[in-house]
Amino acid sequence: MRMIKIAKLKINSHLILAPLAGVSDLPFRTISREFGCKFAFTEMLNACSIKYKSKKTKEMLKSNTKDKPLGAQMLGRDIPTILYALEVILKNGVDLIDFNAACPVRKVVRRGEGAALLKEPKLLTEIIKQLAKNSPVPVSVKIRSGWSKDTINAPLVAKMLEDAGAKAVFIHARTKDEFYGGRADYSVIKRVKSALSIPVIGSGDIFTPQDVKRMLDETGADAALAARGALGNPWIFKDSEYFLKTGKLREPPALDERAKVLMRHLDMMIDLYKEKTALVRIRHFINHYLKGVPGARKLRGNIAQIKTRKQLVSALAQLKQEQL
Repeated sequence: MRMIKIAKLKINSHLILAPLAGVSDLPFRTISREFGCKFAFTEMLNACSIKYKSKKTKEMLKSNTKDKPLGAQMLGRDIPTILYALEVILKNGVDLIDFNAACPVRKVVRRGEGAALLKEPKLLTEIIKQLAKNSPVPVSVKIRSGWSKDTINAPLVAKMLEDAGAKAVFIHARTKDEFYGGRADYSVIKRVKSALSIPVIGSGDIFTPQDVKRMLDETGADAALAARGALGNPWIFKDSEYFLKTGKLREPPALDERAKVLMRHLDMMIDLYKEKTALVRIRHFINHYLKGVPGARKLRGNIAQIKTRKQLVSALAQLKQEQL
């Protein structure tokens, strides 16, 4: 297994868990770690929300001693606000600060944040310079290939960020305009990797162990980033390491195991949010946990009708009975 070194931070894995808005809470990270995830991020944290003491943002920082090592990803534009948020985040004992210059969501880029900063490399560079100067833990940056196909500037921007003090670059191989559509262009990641001496972690279209291998082989990246591919699929971490080591694929988990992990995930959510909120949040995962399971379409279609833990247990038991 290769070791990634981001300054003094060591990560023993080829696959890192991405920060996912509305997803990467403590239960999700815990489940992923139980199946081989060696490094995870909090949800993306808005620097302004931290400044104004948002209760929701504070909840995003909830962690425990087993949730290590842990990165926190920050979104912002105003340097004084970003530095204030940095102080707050560091009090929570994170091991890496990642700055987001990749988010393509309209409300984010309208504020000049996220991927919009790819059009302002001087400002982005100054933000990273100030973060690196004031952070006792390594600072990394998440970028995209560029704003559009006509303005692909990731290799140039990434080099500027390295010179500003970034200790690693995460790059999603799509432009802001492409959002999450089409196919990720791994050639851009390869160009970024060739331009830098710091670790480069590639992102885009990572859904299977084979995808992880293709990312590493085609780009030379130090690791891959699992995002949508980890939803309802914590097995991707151990499965990927096994495939990279042996060239063989593990058998996919049977319904019993999927149901067991799904319920454990829900129970951790209930402990954190209480049952009503947990049932709403778990709906996003049920489709993914049951993807490919024969006969699961009906249950997935009735997710909104499941209001209690007991109802979900009953629905899973019925699905199992129908398979006998």
